[in-house]
Amino acid sequence: TTEDLGVNLGEGQTTLSISLEESRTHLGVKAPNGDEYPLYWSKGDKIAVNGKASDALGVEYHGQTQATFKFTGTLLNYPYNIVYPAPAEGVQAVAEGCQVVTFAATQAYTAGTFAEGSVPMYGYVEDENDATTLNHLTGVLRIALYGTEVTLNAMTLSAESGKLSGNFDVDCTTGDLTAHADASNTLSVSFGAGLTIATTEDKATPIYVAVPEGAYGKITITFYSSKGAMTKSFDTTEKPITAGSVREFAALEYEEGTTDTFIIYDEASLRTFASSIND
Repeated sequence: TTEDLGVNLGEGQTTLSISLEESRTHLGVKAPNGDEYPLYWSKGDKIAVNGKASDALGVEYHGQTQATFKFTGTLLNYPYNIVYPAPAEGVQAVAEGCQVVTFAATQAYTAGTFAEGSVPMYGYVEDENDATTLNHLTGVLRIALYGTEVTLNAMTLSAESGKLSGNFDVDCTTGDLTAHADASNTLSVSFGAGLTIATTEDKATPIYVAVPEGAYGKITITFYSSKGAMTKSFDTTEKPITAGSVREFAALEYEEGTTDTFIIYDEASLRTFASSIND
């Protein structure tokens, strides 16, 4: 589990000082025999208040539990509807009174944590006397793999129902999410030039994927590697994904399987696809 983020208001209306005891945008190391992962601010983080994006955090806040966000040239007016991360320029809420959060369609593999910016949060401040917290909107899947001479090239997740990625309206007073028309029931994890996984179960390589809170029926995960593809699935009907929690799965041994999906992620995979069709 993770802790929600405490918010303290700085003087005036152009800064927000957001402090946290053990919470933020990238995972720390879970203590031995513990049940909580610490989370920290990251360089480059931006929040948005009432649709106005803050300046990006500098390197001095990376790995810290407290950061001050500045809004250069912007005067903020109460109430504050706060979202993290700040949405891309031009992305607007559909529902009145809501803000926009984006769940990334592609998350870049980052050793020991989830992709930065992939765990949206929200908060609400009524007036200068009101304190609040930034609340999580995502849960995190921890999937550990091991295998002999296996290099992962890509990984996809597909939900039986519901949306896993795209733009969503969030009501900052309740946390209720409404998917935009461009939202999708799939997301992917990219591994750059490839990730060679550990060879033994006790040292299995963990992969962290952020997923919006909710029940999606069956979620199917497909791994693509130098040795083919492997598909696994789990059901969220009786155990939905909950915000602010990390769901840890037992280590999986990579075994080539069959899949009806082939992902093209670089020139080599395109040539492999072409060759398979030609054959």
